[in-house]
Amino acid sequence: MKIFIALILIVFYTTTSWSQTDTTVRVEEFVHFLTLPIDKSVAKPALMKEIIHPSGMRVIDFAIGKGDSVKLGQTCFIHIIGSHMNGKFFMMQFFGKKVFSFVLGNREVIEGVDIAISEMRVGGRRRIIVPSTLGYGKKGNTASGIGGGETIIFDLELVKVE
Repeated sequence: MKIFIALILIVFYTTTSWSQTDTTVRVEEFVHFLTLPIDKSVAKPALMKEIIHPSGMRVIDFAIGKGDSVKLGQTCFIHIIGSHMNGKFFMMQFFGKKVFSFVLGNREVIEGVDIAISEMRVGGRRRIIVPSTLGYGKKGNTASGIGGGETIIFDLELVKVE
């Protein structure tokens, strides 16, 4: 039942929320990587069971990567989609095939993303529900429309590490 609900939520997010924030993205350009089939040569399907991480972040794995794990100081290349708890996206620029890169442990991303990626292997896909203490804190991020103290959601796929 939980798997069914998770799949419905993914379909809902990919079919309705994209139009809520950025009209420059056309429907044919939008691809949510969680809706794509898992390449079994790089990952295996996960149980999609929500766990509470010791940090307080909620984590749902969709695929467990078979590739390299990440070490501090390495450059991580990821697909990332961020949304508010109401489903409205705030990271439209990384939809489709665009890849975001950052150095793990250099505070280039919020703490929740650093933690989540540090525990993944290449090919892995997961959703994280990030409390404000691991996100943008009490101040929020006005450029992204994230309010102070807001809990946010990120869908992540670890594409490669260098």
